[in-house]
Amino acid sequence: MPAVDIRLLSLGFLAGVLLVCSLTALPSPLIYLLPLVVLVILAVLRKAPGAMCSMGLNTAVVILIGGLLGAMWSHWQGAERLATRLQAADTGQVVWLKGHISGLPEKLAPTMNWDADDPHADRTQIHDWRFYFKPEEGRLRKIRVSWYRTEALPAAGQCWQLQLKLKPPRGLSNPGSFDYESWLFRQAIDAAGYVKSAETCSSSEPWMFVLQKWRQALADHLRSELSPSPGRALFLALVLGDRSEISDAQWAVFRHTGTSHLMAISGLHIGLVSAFVLLLCQWLWSRSARLCLWLPAPKAAAVCAALAALVYALLAGFALPAQRALAMLLVVLMALFMGRVTAPSRILSIALLAVLLIDPFAVLSAGFWLSFAAVGWILYALSGRLRQHRSHQTAWYLRWRDWFWIQLVLALGLAPVTLYAFGESSWVAPLANLILIPVFTLLLPLIIAAVLLSMIWPAVGVAGLGMNMRFLDFLWQVLNRVDGFWQFHWSPPTPALWTVILAMMGLVLLLSPKGMPGKLAAMMLCLPMLLLQPDKPRYGQLVVTVLDVGQGLAVALQTHQHTLLYDAGPSFRSGF
Repeated sequence: MPAVDIRLLSLGFLAGVLLVCSLTALPSPLIYLLPLVVLVILAVLRKAPGAMCSMGLNTAVVILIGGLLGAMWSHWQGAERLATRLQAADTGQVVWLKGHISGLPEKLAPTMNWDADDPHADRTQIHDWRFYFKPEEGRLRKIRVSWYRTEALPAAGQCWQLQLKLKPPRGLSNPGSFDYESWLFRQAIDAAGYVKSAETCSSSEPWMFVLQKWRQALADHLRSELSPSPGRALFLALVLGDRSEISDAQWAVFRHTGTSHLMAISGLHIGLVSAFVLLLCQWLWSRSARLCLWLPAPKAAAVCAALAALVYALLAGFALPAQRALAMLLVVLMALFMGRVTAPSRILSIALLAVLLIDPFAVLSAGFWLSFAAVGWILYALSGRLRQHRSHQTAWYLRWRDWFWIQLVLALGLAPVTLYAFGESSWVAPLANLILIPVFTLLLPLIIAAVLLSMIWPAVGVAGLGMNMRFLDFLWQVLNRVDGFWQFHWSPPTPALWTVILAMMGLVLLLSPKGMPGKLAAMMLCLPMLLLQPDKPRYGQLVVTVLDVGQGLAVALQTHQHTLLYDAGPSFRSGF
């Protein structure tokens, strides 16, 4: 019996997941009997004497098995999530729920509750908060809660009994805008609501809430030792995954310079920490002959790297992106520990299966596609290009040339996906990442070491915290000046999906090694995404589009040469 090709199986599994995610409603499970019958027929034909095209039949059977498993798995997971959601008929109901705060609460801007001209006024500040709440009982498992105008100080892991006014997890449906409802579904949020009344409570604490309390204590410790600044916002984002202090203006600079991925804990950060621990542990372990006889240094280093990655993922809150990154990394470390020489495409396929088993609805996130596309482009950039430098002493300028080539391939290869998902791309991204990724490779371990030292040896650790924060302040100032000096981002109309697919095919040919034919054809495949423009109104024609912005209406007026957006502005604090 021929071995099953894991690459075909994973592609089939991905296709099955995508098929279910493209449906507007989940069908009856009986529908899976049809592909099962087709699978049985193909298996019988493959075993029949004198069967032709056995290789093609084997491929079809493996892909169909993967697709059937992927569709059934995502169907079951989707049914589980939909079963716990608040129904539309229960909109506006007020209930008392007892549970815990999950994750670090986000504190919004404080509100003055006093007359600024009255010196005797009570100057107690009140705040608006937003956090996730996990009830101890009932059908709802995770609620996105807003708490307006309160003096309370909610914290991660605290037990509260809240009186909530609930609504289903719904979002706006404006074409081209952020799909809030899809985001709520990916985050497994069953309802949204706001607090009408609250009481503190006490209960037995599961281990996950003990971890949340520890993260909250660490966040409070860092905020007490570091003064408010852009550097502190980046520091909290890199250590705890807490991006609540990063302003919209900062996010705009990161997008324009192509460095947003550096400020959100993902595979890059977990991989950097793991690689640092891997090299350090292997060097230390190899100093002892007795330890190497008990366990080879590469295997011991793989175990240490896996533990470091797990700890960092837990420190970041163990959110779904961190879980996906950890799953991908553990597959690579497992292959290293077992000493298996495996093709990178097989390792990537196993990682894809692991990620989809953890969360099949990750395919609805742009981060999923960008992560796997980035790894694929890196492997493509390295294949057949860097081997010529491995047989002799490699000059530093050749190393930097290869590093720049990887960044250029990533910038070009990810541009179609970025344009389709976010509507913009950055011209300066290759140069910015060429410099900042090596900097973060050294900076991130130093930041984590300073955090650990601040709890063990405060005199030294606190000084390290301040030095790292000042360096992050410096990096932010550099990025801000670069963005202010020239507009390096490109924001064309969102391209059609078919033009993105053609552009990706063209880039595969365009970035292929020298001597590969079809470069001119590759450039032609990229042209539709760059040149096609959406239809404009004809001269003398006016198109009026009414947008639902959640708290009123915005009206877009478009003629052949002009577009006007009319909006009265928010009457109260908004935001997702």
